[in-house]
Amino acid sequence: AVARRRHVSGNAVQLAITHDVAKLPSLGLPEVAICGASNAGKSSLLNALLGVKPTEGMASVNGRPGWTKSLHLFLIHLGDPDDPLMSLVDCPGYGVVLSSKAERVAWGRAVRNYLRQREELENVFLLIDSSIGVTADDEEFMTSLDSIGRLEFHAIITKADLLRPLQLAQSHQLIYDAVSRHRSYAGGDIPICSSKTATGVGELWERLKAGVINQVYLEKQEGQQLHERGTPRLARAIEVGRAGERA
Repeated sequence: AVARRRHVSGNAVQLAITHDVAKLPSLGLPEVAICGASNAGKSSLLNALLGVKPTEGMASVNGRPGWTKSLHLFLIHLGDPDDPLMSLVDCPGYGVVLSSKAERVAWGRAVRNYLRQREELENVFLLIDSSIGVTADDEEFMTSLDSIGRLEFHAIITKADLLRPLQLAQSHQLIYDAVSRHRSYAGGDIPICSSKTATGVGELWERLKAGVINQVYLEKQEGQQLHERGTPRLARAIEVGRAGERA
């Protein structure tokens, strides 16, 4: 049976759809980018985090690779739009084979400019299809994050429902081995999710929410931006959230 979906309490307001990072409004909130290969499940996971079916949410979902063609900015709140928690950006996927070369170049430029120029961006969620594993395009993307330097990424394994438990465990290990070689990898465990069955989605949301709330609390208490030793704020706060879960 498919798990119930309304265990997640996030709500979203779509604020912008654009190729130009300069046209994204500045919200003054911690921001996370959802990145990955086309059809890795980016939009489906975003919808699942909001507790709705993959095909019924605000994020565009389509079986054709490359459906998300622009930067989609969402404001995330817990019920009151005037009291936002964070912002999320659904980025165009890479590795598209059904689009023209000119389109692929334009999408790639939009994502690179966003990652390099967006001051609000704290962290990247890199989604990797469990049934495919880390591809050459994934490696190229992670290497580009290494070169940027200021960003860390958390890997998230998607489409867990496509594999048997043993296959999923093997895929998890191979993915971990690949991503952990990159200096921009934030470390820690790699969540396993399925937007179709909602497996792991609630845990991922609670971890993300706890990280943001801890970040805001720590900033208020410490009166600083928490960039100690070059560690991005949200990545540090997520670790605080994990520690709270284990306590």
